[in-house]
Amino acid sequence: MHQHSLHISILVHITYQNNLDFDQCDENSKIIIEYHLYVLDDCKHDSEFVQHCFKLHWRFNIFD
Repeated sequence: MHQHSLHISILVHITYQNNLDFDQCDENSKIIIEYHLYVLDDCKHDSEFVQHCFKLHWRFNIFD
């Protein structure tokens, strides 16, 4: 089983943002929490994977 195992890289990226449209009655609505998960079937586990994931995140979230 050990010789046939699959290795993957997982990056969990959590962002916290101020909510400009928060509800005055709801204290929990002041902050928006987003969870981003990136999975790669690569055995290198290097920093290039992390850099690539952050670039993807900023590319798709720059206009939010």
